[in-house]
Order: sequence, then C-alpha cells, then structure tokens
Amino acid sequence: VSMVGCAHLGRAVRISALDIQQPKVPDNYNSTKLRSHICCKEEFNKHESYWYCVTCGTSESPWLCLSCGLIHCGRYINGDGLNHFIEFDEHALAMECESYNVFCYKCDDFVAGDTMDRKIYGIRNSLQYHNSTR
Repeated sequence: VSMVGCAHLGRAVRISALDIQQPKVPDNYNSTKLRSHICCKEEFNKHESYWYCVTCGTSESPWLCLSCGLIHCGRYINGDGLNHFIEFDEHALAMECESYNVFCYKCDDFVAGDTMDRKIYGIRNSLQYHNSTR
C-alpha cells in the first residue's frame, strides 16, 4: 500500500473522535435513506460486524467519513463512500473501521500523516476502543 502526504488533511478532517451516539449528518443529506450506522447493544451479539453503511446497510468494508462521522461502504462493495464524497466534495477523507487506514478520495490514495492537532490519532484510538469492546 503506497501512502502520500495529503494536502487535504487540514480541511477534510472535522471530527476528532468517533461519537457512536450521534452521527453527524450534513444539512442537505437525504435523511430518507439514512440508516443507523451502528447496531444497538441488544442487537450487537447477533451481528458479525459492528459498523454498517448508512446508505445500504451492509457491514462489508465499513469506512468512517472523517468530515461528518458517517459510515459508508467501500468502493468495491456498493461504493457509497465514494458517492458520499462526490455529493459532499469536502468529505474527502475516510478511515477504514477495521484496519484504520486513511484514504483520500481527492488524492486517490492512502494517506500518511495527521492533522496538526492529531485528530486522526484520536479517531483511530476511538475506533480501536469501540472495536475492542465489542
């Protein structure tokens, strides 16, 4: 996996930790297609994965948008993360919820580095914590 230093880190990373209680939904997001991005605790043990795409509901290849905190599936599943970026141009960075790799849709590559205030580090730690408690 190649990695690039990304010029979009400062503008695209707006969350600093994963807030599983309240997903951040862009103002003009089509709420009729919005699904729960995590399962409730009672349903947790019935599911193989903890993370679900807000658009199609799949648990395959979940990616966290680092701008708004929504979970979308990867480009090789249904491409909802890519479609989210196309709809919201500044939502260019996403973190894979299981490997914690960061991808920039504008650079079309995986990203090395972090923001000056270490938001990616905080998000990665938050995801690792939530994954380890499941």
